[in-house]
Amino acid sequence: MIYSPSQTKTFLTCPTARTLSQEGWTSRVVTIRDWVAWIGQGVHAGLASYYHHSAKALEDLKHGVLQDGVSGFNEQYNHAITSGRIIPNTFYTVEAKAHIERCLEYAMSHDILPAGFEVERVEQSLGPDSGNCILDVVGKKNGKPTFIDWKVKWKCKLDYVDQELEKYRYDWKEARHYPWALSQVTGQQVVEYTVVMFILQPFKVVSRTYQVNWKMVERWAQGCLGPKLTGELDGLWDTMTYEEPWQSNMCMGGQWPCEYLDACWTYDLDREK
Repeated sequence: MIYSPSQTKTFLTCPTARTLSQEGWTSRVVTIRDWVAWIGQGVHAGLASYYHHSAKALEDLKHGVLQDGVSGFNEQYNHAITSGRIIPNTFYTVEAKAHIERCLEYAMSHDILPAGFEVERVEQSLGPDSGNCILDVVGKKNGKPTFIDWKVKWKCKLDYVDQELEKYRYDWKEARHYPWALSQVTGQQVVEYTVVMFILQPFKVVSRTYQVNWKMVERWAQGCLGPKLTGELDGLWDTMTYEEPWQSNMCMGGQWPCEYLDACWTYDLDREK
């Protein structure tokens, strides 16, 4: 079982808070982050329907995809209402559904998949041994397994789109956990993955394909399993040494990337370089 270092940090800060967050607990007042997440759920549901039922007649397919997208949002919205959560009166369901429909209509009228990508499965769970991750789209490209991760973002100035996309080159889920998990399941090494981002304001759909840095994936996996003691145990701890440097998930955790990012990703901790 692979555990996330950031989840371990959260547990050490407050085990109760981590448990409640894992169970889906959140504040009573719905935030803009919650609202956008519900819109994202709708977009994900519609895209899953579209790529799963792509053999249907076009008009029936479009109607079903839009319906599934709105239903995905309604499920989240209705759950919040029945749970007694407070939804600010500045959040409009009509506007949210319009965002969902616009994203789905764009996906159905444009080819947003990478060239040569063959869809095999959608909303694919990789099981408990992989950390219970669910991949939005699993497929093959040039005979090798790969995946697509959908992202829905509320706002992003056009000047910052490239900067936003660059985060997923280093993100622990897309760049490390997902390639590792899919490789474990398929028995083939995942060499690349794609992120497709739907920006709601101003509306824009962008994508980028990244190469998997397997040295970083292996270092991350070892760090999740914990440091490995080597040497001879003679009663003195200082004679023991740790192999494999532990690595966190905070490469892009703040406003700016870690100042040692190139040391890890570009030079593979080579001190001479």
